[in-house]
Amino acid sequence: AGLAAGAAGFAAGVTGFAAGVAGFPTGVAGFAAGLAGFATGVAGFAAGAADFSAGVAGFAAGVADFSAGVTDFAAGVTDFAAGVGGFAAGVTDFSAGVVGFAAGAAGFAAGVTDFSAGVTDFAAGVTDFSAGVADFSAGVAGFAAGVADFSAGVTDFAAGVAGFAAGAADFSAGVASFAAGVAVFAAGVTG
Repeated sequence: AGLAAGAAGFAAGVTGFAAGVAGFPTGVAGFAAGLAGFATGVAGFAAGAADFSAGVAGFAAGVADFSAGVTDFAAGVTDFAAGVGGFAAGVTDFSAGVVGFAAGAAGFAAGVTDFSAGVTDFAAGVTDFSAGVADFSAGVAGFAAGVADFSAGVTDFAAGVAGFAAGAADFSAGVASFAAGVAVFAAGVTG
């Protein structure tokens, strides 16, 4: 009777050991899936950071063009004022001769030309500024997507670790059952 009980305990231990071994690959597979999800999250995070950097660069270029446009616009206003002054001087000198008037008119025309160029540069700066804001927005969206992927990867990694821990627990339980079966078997043989 003791021998039969030992054999039965041994068989139960072998069964538990097999269950632990069967659970171990599942834990390993979960751990591998978690690592893969983590890698995907890191890659998404890097892509979002690159888009964010590109958006910031485009925004800076737009601000630079906008600043250049404002500078040209200010120069045009200054030249326009100078032209108006020249025109006034020409009107004043009209009594002294048409030559002074013509010089003032030429200065006025140059001022109008510079003013027009300043307005054109200002418009170009506004356009580049708008493009920079759009790139900045796209970079922020990419960055948010990368953070979401990174979070999902961390979740998968945690699930893989939990699966691995469960497999390890099953394996430990199987080993314990196997040891208990061996002890019963040994007791049956000895008895």
